[in-house]
Amino acid sequence: MKSWVFLCAQKTPDLTVSLIDRGFQLIKQALFTRLSTICVDNLLPRLELECLMKPPFNFTRFLPMAARLLGRGRLPTLLFAVAAKGSSQGNRLGQLKDDLKLLQALCLAYWRGEYRAISPKALISVVAGLMYFLSPIDAIPDFIPMFGMFDDIAVLAWVMKTLSGELSAFRAWRDAQRPEKLAVVERLPATPELLAQENPQKN
Repeated sequence: MKSWVFLCAQKTPDLTVSLIDRGFQLIKQALFTRLSTICVDNLLPRLELECLMKPPFNFTRFLPMAARLLGRGRLPTLLFAVAAKGSSQGNRLGQLKDDLKLLQALCLAYWRGEYRAISPKALISVVAGLMYFLSPIDAIPDFIPMFGMFDDIAVLAWVMKTLSGELSAFRAWRDAQRPEKLAVVERLPATPELLAQENPQKN
């Protein structure tokens, strides 16, 4: 058996090296994901305290862009992009992944006309936070391992803390809804164009 394996390794050296390299890549990716999750979960309480004082760097420039996006009815496109990036990050967002899902759910409920008990200013801040999360141009670029996510986390943490009252009201509304209704309200259809058609103001 050993001689057969050795013979195969001799005949297919490129395949053997490729399999070993793939194994190392998977291990490295798993370690990086775990380390990112630990960093996010440990830094989040500190970031939340710091974010109570002032908006994170560069965030305010996203507020007018968020207002324009809402005014032009482009929220569906944004939500699809956020969902795609959130999925690609896997477990790297740690506990902040649930906060991101809550903000997405709020925007979906607002877009479909199911929940409108949020002030325009608060909604713009939520959308601006999601835009910042998507932006490739922020304080620390995302292509820098681990550290590229920290400013995204700081912005989302600031949004969650600053709008805690409005978000608590939305959580209470969600808790009062039937699960089957929430499944419909918070569902993403196949394309942004289909979601765009579900805005009652456009019908």
